Formats: sequence, structure tokens, C-alpha cells
Amino acid sequence: MVDVAIIGGGPAGIAAALNVQIRNRTLILFSKEAESKKILRAKRIDNYPGMPGISGGALSKAYRNHIEDMGIEVVLKPIDHVYAMGDYYVVTCADEMWEAKSVILATGVNDDKLIIGEEELVGQGVSYCATCDGRLYKGGSVMVIAYNESAYEEAGYLSELASVTFIPAKKGIKKPDGMEGPDYAKPAGIRREGRRVILETDQGEFYADCAFIFRNAIAPASLVPGIDAQEGCVKVNRDLSTNLPGLFAAGDITGAPYQIAKAVGEGATAGLSAVSYVNGLKDSSENGG
Repeated sequence: MVDVAIIGGGPAGIAAALNVQIRNRTLILFSKEAESKKILRAKRIDNYPGMPGISGGALSKAYRNHIEDMGIEVVLKPIDHVYAMGDYYVVTCADEMWEAKSVILATGVNDDKLIIGEEELVGQGVSYCATCDGRLYKGGSVMVIAYNESAYEEAGYLSELASVTFIPAKKGIKKPDGMEGPDYAKPAGIRREGRRVILETDQGEFYADCAFIFRNAIAPASLVPGIDAQEGCVKVNRDLSTNLPGLFAAGDITGAPYQIAKAVGEGATAGLSAVSYVNGLKDSSENGG
């Protein structure tokens, strides 16, 4: 078990990891990608103190060099759930799991709004993890609702188990050759009727036994059961703590303004707050609490 699990390898997650490492607490840093695509897309950054006019690529390289110099390894795995287990947390990715005394969420913000009815059907016909739930629908039918390119590999895996309807939900995502489905359809709502999940779009309705949705970020309420979130943003206190003890959040996931400097500051604060929380657990244990 590590002291702190940090989910997200962007500016907030990196700042949190650096501060946890400096305070000599064990940590694990998860990221879906080696470098933040959001930062890499920035041609010029003028509001980051001390680095006027730096490009996103140069800043990303500086971040990468810094954590490498500090001996912090990034685990390139997409986390699908975080479960509160009393005085510790379980972090899962498909069939793997890790335990941590504290967790910092720095997953960024989801640019794609949730589909109406989606949250209510999570675990009841809506899934974000093909590896976790695909086998439940072996021999049946599934929909792949694609907001990013990671859906291609997941759809390929699912096609080995069930019939797949591939639905590009964002322009620029192309339907794989040979797969059923529209070239593009804008989701309007999702509901369940009996054993079928029905997706309403501007191109009509599509249905299957389950809808697998692939986005750049999972909605906080779907990632962490019981977390206090609204419109995709996590509610935090001044020390970046959430309503769940030992769970902190930093960066874009806490809401506007969506700036790198803000994310770094919150990441540093969340890292120090998580260390203080872990130290409190240790003191309580030593005092017989």
C-alpha cells in the first residue's frame, strides 16, 4: 500500500507528485498518456510565471525531465474506479488494483458533456471499461459510443465477444471499416427499456445490451462513488479536500479557471494536504486511536 495515489499526469498531478516525493511519502502516479495533449496543443503560453512565451511542447518536456530527475515513475494506465474502503482506498484499472491511504484526483475536465440519463445507468447498461465488463455481454450486442480514438482498440476487443454498433459521437472520429453504425451521430439521451439500452441521437435510435462510452476523462461521480460533484466538477475545500476523507482533487477537475498556473498551485496544495492526512493516520495509529 502506498501513502498517496495520484490520478492524472498533467500539471496538477505532477505538482502533487513532486510535493509528496519531497515530503518522503510513497506514491504512485497514474496517467492515461505519456504527455498531456492539452499542453502539447498550446503553441505559446504567456501567463505562466517565469516562462514567458514558452511552447506547450517545451513545457511538457520540462515537466517530464523534472519528474524523471526526482525518480518519479508514471504508470501509463487508465484508472476506471476509486473505491473508499474506510481508512484506505482501492484504485482499479480493468483487472488490476492498488491500495493507497490517500488519493488525489487530477484527471482534468471532460470536454464532452454527459449524455442525458448516462449517470443513472452506470453499472446498469453503461460502462467505461471494455476489459472489465465486456465478457458480461459475450454473444450479445453492444454499442461503442466514441468520443476519442481509444475507442478503436476497445471496439476491436469487444467485437471478439459480441456484435458491435460503433457510433462516432464526435466529429473527426471515423467508424472502423466493416463495423455497423452511422458515420456520425450526436447523442441526445440514453435510457433503458427492459434488457435493452437505447441511445437517442440526431440520426435516430440505436440499441444494444450495453453501451460502452469512451471519453478523455470519466465523470467524477462515475470514477469515485459518493464524491460530491456538480456538472463534472468536484467540490473542494480550501485545502483541496473533498467530502470523502483522504480524497483530494486539483486542477481543471475542480472547475474554472482552466489555467496551468492554477492547476500547478492546486496540485502542490493537494499534495501537501494528502501528506498531512497520511501523517495524521500514522499519529493516530501510534497513539492507539
